[in-house]
Amino acid sequence: MTTNEWILIGVAIGVFTLSLIVMILRLRAKASKDKLPDVGALVACFGEENIQSIAFVRHKINVTVNNVMATDMVRLKALGAVGINLVGQRIKFYFEQDNEKIYEALKVTLGEAVQNDA
Repeated sequence: MTTNEWILIGVAIGVFTLSLIVMILRLRAKASKDKLPDVGALVACFGEENIQSIAFVRHKINVTVNNVMATDMVRLKALGAVGINLVGQRIKFYFEQDNEKIYEALKVTLGEAVQNDA
């Protein structure tokens, strides 16, 4: 084999290896994005008995609570919530994606005990 053939084989192996690494990284990123935050942990941030109502408005989850000081905002952020705003007794937040799925899971978890508020 000539030197040019060896260079060509080396480049082909390099391209194959690089494309395999990129594919693995993309699959890992997709798998981590598909995970929803633990709804039980999310409810625990507010305290189930502290929640008055929940709503889904403009891609944000709104939770109205009895006592804002009882809400663990640090834990809420650690679960992946971003854009956390406090307006009176209402805590508005969203996640990078799947906000509607998270809201629906909250509704199911909290059940009839909590009103849906718009």
